[in-house]
Amino acid sequence: RSELSFRQCMHCPAHDPVYGQNCASSIEKISQMFHLSTENEDSLLELCTNFCEGRTKGKRCSRDEPCSTASHFCDFHDVNNDFGVCQECPTDINDCYEAGFLAYESGRRDCLSCRMHCDDIGRSKLVIDDIEIPSDFMHLAIQESILAASGPIIDCSDLIRLGVDICIGARDKVCLVEANTKNIKYWDLSQKAEDSGCVALILNATYNETNSKACGFHSYDELGIPFVCISSNDGRRIRTSTIGKIASVEVNILGQACQKDSPRGSICSEKIPCSGENEFCPYDKTVVDGEYIEGWCKPCPIDGYGNPSQLSCYFDFYEGYAR
Repeated sequence: RSELSFRQCMHCPAHDPVYGQNCASSIEKISQMFHLSTENEDSLLELCTNFCEGRTKGKRCSRDEPCSTASHFCDFHDVNNDFGVCQECPTDINDCYEAGFLAYESGRRDCLSCRMHCDDIGRSKLVIDDIEIPSDFMHLAIQESILAASGPIIDCSDLIRLGVDICIGARDKVCLVEANTKNIKYWDLSQKAEDSGCVALILNATYNETNSKACGFHSYDELGIPFVCISSNDGRRIRTSTIGKIASVEVNILGQACQKDSPRGSICSEKIPCSGENEFCPYDKTVVDGEYIEGWCKPCPIDGYGNPSQLSCYFDFYEGYAR
């Protein structure tokens, strides 16, 4: 297993000129000190420039000349989004939705980018009979940096298969759940496991035969027990030969990697609908009080002939599973 490499966070040169007075001189010195490759040097310079030397309050901005990342946004002043004026990011992101705060929807969308898209960086470890099983941890959860537990394995697949709320006999056990659908509310599943007394949760999906790096998103809901995902093949072996044996489960969240634009698409909600042609909001991102309030815009599903397919919202015809 390859080890992740981490470096300390750095202040902008203007606030802490340890290496130089600006991004260019600072990154050049850092590159010489740590023998960075040209690719890494260019990437670091781009990050420094975007965060530290972008346009600030009152400066003219455009799509090609953005404001400083995470601290300012562009309040576009024309319907074609050709130009605008940089404003400071609001303390409360909900201010981005307030009528009169911004001129156009494009400004509201750029205002939303004040809230960075961050993914957890970490490790998971699942050991049964002194053998480590490849696993991944549950992402986008409000969880402690280290969660660890051990106990005998019990099959709690009925939490999904039958939709029951409690897995009988699960107290102080490591709960194994098999899923044959992609339509899983992971935050709801983990809450049922915690209510059942599970000390840890292992999920294996029958549609994912070999890839253990396929854990889902916990929708920014609280998670109090280690939650890992394994491949279907490993899950099948556990179900047939290791039920009742002791499993050790550990999740270690090392930090977060953040960026302005999410690779999963634009954030959408009732206040900010999807703006792209043939897009919809699946409401699968953020949960508050048991209800989804946000999602990532996705293309509307189509059939094999390229026509809109409403049934594909509920069933994956290519893989043969209900969503």
